[in-house]
Amino acid sequence: MVWLAMKTLHTRLSVYRGTFFALLLGICLLTMTLICVNSAIASGYGVDNPLMMAMVNILGNAAGVAMCAVIFVVKNTFALGIDLRRREFALLRAVGATGQQIRWLLLVEAFFIGVISAVFASILAVLAVPHIIDLMASAHLAPENLEVNLSWWSFAIPTGVGLFTAIAISYFISKKASTISPMEALGNKEAVQNKGIGKVLRVLLALCVLGSTIPILFLALDAPGDVGMAYLILETLLLLFGFGLLIPFVLPPSLRLLRKVMNKAESDVAIANLLTEDKRTSALIAPIMFTIGLAIAMFSQFDTFMALNDGGISNGNTDSIALLVTVGFTLIYTAVSIANTCAMTTAGRGRDFEILRLSGATHGQVLKVVTIETVIIVLLALPVAILVAGTTLIMAYFVIGTETIVIAWGASTLVILGCFVIALVSSL
Repeated sequence: MVWLAMKTLHTRLSVYRGTFFALLLGICLLTMTLICVNSAIASGYGVDNPLMMAMVNILGNAAGVAMCAVIFVVKNTFALGIDLRRREFALLRAVGATGQQIRWLLLVEAFFIGVISAVFASILAVLAVPHIIDLMASAHLAPENLEVNLSWWSFAIPTGVGLFTAIAISYFISKKASTISPMEALGNKEAVQNKGIGKVLRVLLALCVLGSTIPILFLALDAPGDVGMAYLILETLLLLFGFGLLIPFVLPPSLRLLRKVMNKAESDVAIANLLTEDKRTSALIAPIMFTIGLAIAMFSQFDTFMALNDGGISNGNTDSIALLVTVGFTLIYTAVSIANTCAMTTAGRGRDFEILRLSGATHGQVLKVVTIETVIIVLLALPVAILVAGTTLIMAYFVIGTETIVIAWGASTLVILGCFVIALVSSL
């Protein structure tokens, strides 16, 4: 099984590139945070030192949101990878592999990805920490002359978290692969449709996630400024995750409505493609919705904090910097997720494009269809993203206690255009 997992992992590198990068960056950030904390403690700094807490605040927020993004990216990549590998799993079942063996194959693959990511992340963290400390110290966000001190737990904890994340997600996702049979999968390209019980559980999970934002809001209202910020970030992530679970249910009626509005030949072909492979479409919408919603909410919060500080950061206020760093790392994650998801789905659509060409479509017409599909996907992601961002900003109005919420129109527009460009380039 180990040998087979290594072979399949080698031949499926394109499927797992996004997973590897997400785990690497998440483990690296967490490792750097723990190395910095250990170095500060070894140098005699404690929690009463404001520079120590500023450093932990910035790196800790970035690492925490990064690990949330890791879960999102890895889950999205693994689920889509199983859909794209259905024929492969069906062939394995045809030659005698059991469903349990398929699950073990995916678990071993996840283990190898986690180990390789942890090794490279640890090396990168060791190389980057001295420069990070010097950079933060020069900006008065970390103690000066801090000597790097390495400890085993600074590497063991991030490695364990990364491995657990990869294996746990693979365990739950692999159940779907274990149910594939040769009779139902060999002649069918589309993903296995959700069973009724699966749909019910998905809705229940979405309602639980969305419902959990209510008590968190009350906690945010009673919390001090920096803790309230953390709660707002958590609120945004939960809202995005909860609405993301509901995408498969609202997708078909939304596409049918767009078909009536657009009513053109190329758009009909594009919408038909998106409807036919609704799981692929949902997988593409999810990271774009996540990116746009998070960017609008967090950039607007940053601009609001800047306005409260008269256009600058003063009096040791590191909340705004921590928020900006968190936004930056999260957008890197989601951009990778968008590019990886689009590249994965495009690699599995070669036959579709060949059929279009054989039916008389020119190369330009095929590109036009792909472009229209990308536009539609971004348009479908926008309303949910704006809804989540708007809800979060309304919460911020009460949590921060300011009379004015500044909306980052410029940065939000750039993120929306960036999502479109990344999705389009990765799909061509």
